[in-house]
Amino acid sequence: MNTDSVQTRTELVLFDMDGVLVLSEPLHYQSWFYLAEEIGFSMQDFMSFEESIGISENDVSRQLVETHKLDITPEEVVKRKRYYFMKQAQENGIQTPDGLTEFIDYCKNRYRLGLVSSSSRESVEAVIRICGLEKYFELLVTGDDVQNHKPAPDPYQLALSIAGVSADKAVAIEDSANGINSAKSAGIEVLVFKTNFNDLMNYDEFNL
Repeated sequence: MNTDSVQTRTELVLFDMDGVLVLSEPLHYQSWFYLAEEIGFSMQDFMSFEESIGISENDVSRQLVETHKLDITPEEVVKRKRYYFMKQAQENGIQTPDGLTEFIDYCKNRYRLGLVSSSSRESVEAVIRICGLEKYFELLVTGDDVQNHKPAPDPYQLALSIAGVSADKAVAIEDSANGINSAKSAGIEVLVFKTNFNDLMNYDEFNL
């Protein structure tokens, strides 16, 4: 990627939330653990932490119900998981990456900013409010807004449509395979945010 060229033409920067703006993947996975204990199965046997990164809670809940033949609906599973997530977030807060505010301030002074997440709108709005980030983003695309979640291109295509910006004038900041594939499928250049949670990913396969 020619970073000078990208910076020159970029008008819109689209951030993923979980794993980029907030280091929330451990909270999400712990929430699934609490839910598993409540229902009576092993989350670790069903899905590892690494496998859970970048997958929407709606997709996980459907897989859970189908695999374990649960007597509750996927919607109820999601509702219970969100309860555990918000309980942890409100009691313990949510960790953000070092230097996040400075970086977003830098971007905000130069580009339009949006957020594209697989999480529910309820969760997204609550998380950015808890972290004091709501003032930065002119548009939010959440898992509630599209039928096909990441890695499908739909979330990023919707963000481009809302912003009225072409794909070649946007950049996405992502941390997961699903997020990278989603943005690239929408024709958007991707910057990968590396953390301790995704450092084992093979980035060569994404042709970044």
